[in-house]
Order: sequence, then structure tokens, then C-alpha cells
Amino acid sequence: MKIIVLLILISISIFAGSKEAVIECHSGTGRTLLHIEDMDLEGNFQSGFLMIDSKKLIYSSNADAVIVSHLNIGVYTVSIVDKNGSIYLEFYALPDTVKKHAYAKGLKFIFQANIDSASTDPRSKERLNKRIQLNCKVTYDWREI
Repeated sequence: MKIIVLLILISISIFAGSKEAVIECHSGTGRTLLHIEDMDLEGNFQSGFLMIDSKKLIYSSNADAVIVSHLNIGVYTVSIVDKNGSIYLEFYALPDTVKKHAYAKGLKFIFQANIDSASTDPRSKERLNKRIQLNCKVTYDWREI
């Protein structure tokens, strides 16, 4: 019984200290924006959106999302499919471009990434049919100041 109580208390304290990592990306022209929220950089998708030419697709927390996150070695991928399969996103960092920066509140990663051509275009709800390259920044504020 004591072990169960201890495990519950540990899990509550871990959750209480959780912080969102915010991934913000834009294309060179500024026409494409991608925003993703990932709890603790652990691959726990929270929400996000993709906007091209002011048309937006919103990815909710109840979408089927898989994030593989290991930015220290240059890996960050996101695959999202909504529940009915009509909205799809495939996003990945270009490993050789990932740079880590520490700052007062936590960590920041800067990198280039691609949205795969099979992803859904917010303007037409069809496939993009072209890869979009993005400049991305991940901020993960985990330190108390």
C-alpha cells in the first residue's frame, strides 16, 4: 500500500513540474507557419496548427500524434492524423542543422525542418504535393527565475 501511495505522489509531482515546449516555424517567405506544443520535449503532443497564406489547420490534442524527440542528437519528427483521417501532417527536423542554446529560463533549439509533401494543405484540404522547408525554434522554459 505504501508503495502505491508513493508512486501516486511521485507521478503527481512529476506532472506538476511539467512544462510545454513550444515549436515555432516559418518558411523563408513567411507564408507558412507551423506551431506545435509538446509537453516536456518528451513527445507528448498537446496542440498545434499549420497556416499557409492565412488558411489554418488546427491539430487538437485528441488527434493521433506521434512525436519522436531527441534534439540533442538532431532528431525531431511529428506525425499527426486527425480521428477521421482527413488531416495529416508529417514534419521532421534536418539533423545537421539542429543547434542547442542554453539561456536563463531553459533551452532553445534552432533548426531547419521540412513539412512532407504528403501533408494536408490548409488552403485546399488536399495533399501539398511539394515539400516546404521551414526555419524553426523550440523553446523549453523549465527553470524558475
